[in-house]
Amino acid sequence: QADSTARIYFAEQTSAASVLRLRSLQLEFETIGARDRFVTTVRRALETLRERPRRLLIFINPFGGRRRARAIYNKKAAPVFQICGIKCKVVITTHSGHSKEYVMDKDLSAYDGVVCVGGDGMANELINGIMQRTLKSADAAAAATAAIHQLEQEHQGGVGQENNNNNNKSNNKNNDRLSHRDVENNDDFKRDSGEEADIQGSCFELPKSSALPIGVIPAGSTDALVCTTTGAHCPLNSALHVAIG
Repeated sequence: QADSTARIYFAEQTSAASVLRLRSLQLEFETIGARDRFVTTVRRALETLRERPRRLLIFINPFGGRRRARAIYNKKAAPVFQICGIKCKVVITTHSGHSKEYVMDKDLSAYDGVVCVGGDGMANELINGIMQRTLKSADAAAAATAAIHQLEQEHQGGVGQENNNNNNKSNNKNNDRLSHRDVENNDDFKRDSGEEADIQGSCFELPKSSALPIGVIPAGSTDALVCTTTGAHCPLNSALHVAIG
């Protein structure tokens, strides 16, 4: 603001343990500089809270809540995310299974969490998509680990066979050529060590876990999941829980 005031927003816990409400305080400072220093300090403190999301992927079911899901998000959830400085990518679903298909196929590394605005059906769809994505990632990691292990075993077996052959040849040579053979064996060992180092340093990049925190903004005909986890059928309350992390 142009004057020396600042408004602080915060979530206040009500008598119900998991139900929050949005409150604000208007603070007045002697100078604009003092206000700016205070705001900077608060923002830096908030940045240390790693559990707070900074980027969210939002799915809205336009047919949820008697076609009121988009309005519920715009009026109740979006202002909270804007106040908290959370960047949101909004996807309006067009068909059944859309959110599940999206989270299974797209790169989600840019997001700290996913949120659905809808009812229990959409929440179930999104949760299933995240779970299947995580299992798929785990299977790929296991396959890559098995491939590395197999390569190491094959390499160790090849080195052992080569050493046995070299030893047999050395035993059949006369003493005059032993020193020459020792040098060759030493060179073979150096080459083997280099090859083993190459295998150990192979670029098998194991995929990271695709599991992400999931939030639900109630906007459906049934919202049992939200009611049982937050204790209230309230989009604003759910948005505050998501913003806090």
